Amino acid sequence: MAGDYVLYKKASFDDVEVDDIIVYKNSDDVFVIHRVVEKFDSYLICQGDNNPIEDSDKITDSMIFGKYIKTIGILSIFSGGISKNLIFLVIVLIFIVMIVMQVISIVIKNKTEKIKHDACEERKLMLEQLKQEILKEELAKLKEKNKDN
Repeated sequence: MAGDYVLYKKASFDDVEVDDIIVYKNSDDVFVIHRVVEKFDSYLICQGDNNPIEDSDKITDSMIFGKYIKTIGILSIFSGGISKNLIFLVIVLIFIVMIVMQVISIVIKNKTEKIKHDACEERKLMLEQLKQEILKEELAKLKEKNKDN
């Protein structure tokens, strides 16, 4: 599949057997991964597992890169093989996360301001009560002083 990466182990003509899957470069200079269906003294005949006919090239030692190990599709994300739907989904999710973070920030700011405002109001109330107590005490002292005179 386009964008996938293939792991293969370097191998020569002598290392390859019938039913091995090999990586080779064909006569059109294109990399091919196909199964060996026949082995002769100087060349191989390959065929894709989903192809009804054998490859037209006779694969020689100089064309062989190695034996196929496995395909890694996860790396296709980094090579442009990611689908447009997935890109759209990721962008939408990022946008949603940004909105949620903004809402949380506003809520925290409002609560902080309310706490500060409440604390300020509480201080004002305490000051007013303290003034009232001081005035009562001073008034009581003045009354006491007037009685003595």
